[in-house]
Amino acid sequence: AWATVLLVAAVIAVTGQRHLSRTRLVRDLAQIPAVSAVPAPEILEDFDVIQQLSHVPVAANGGQGFSDEELLAALQ
Repeated sequence: AWATVLLVAAVIAVTGQRHLSRTRLVRDLAQIPAVSAVPAPEILEDFDVIQQLSHVPVAANGGQGFSDEELLAALQ
């Protein structure tokens, strides 16, 4: 009879541990942010233009920033 009680207690303990483990897994997975849709390939069309923007001098207007003409020239 004691063996049966111990066996039932062991089964309950193992089942509870599995449930706790799965609960933790679900909680941890819920904390991972959902991945939004993959960006469209059109975003990469202007990659060369964006790459060239890093070569535009920072203080082009005597420290005043960029004029519209300078930005337009950099984008073309």
